[in-house]
Amino acid sequence: MSLGSRGTGPSDVHDPRGLAVVVDALYVADAQNGRVQRRALDLAERTVAVSEGGEGGEGGEPPTDDAEGFLARPEAIAVADGTLYVSTR
Repeated sequence: MSLGSRGTGPSDVHDPRGLAVVVDALYVADAQNGRVQRRALDLAERTVAVSEGGEGGEGGEPPTDDAEGFLARPEAIAVADGTLYVSTR
């Protein structure tokens, strides 16, 4: 299985740090792009569907803490009682 290409584009990952699985979804903490991506997961077919997401940081640089819609280097993620928790650096 692949999480996608390395980069800063909408469906790319750059420095994936944490993973969490919820039913049919895989969440990826993408540290360099400052975001958590959701991917469709099909365990029977052993596939991860890569879909378009939000834009990441320019040139692989982590966004600043005050950048709207971005997380400052998400490192770990977990799910408990239907809530997605994200730990940032």
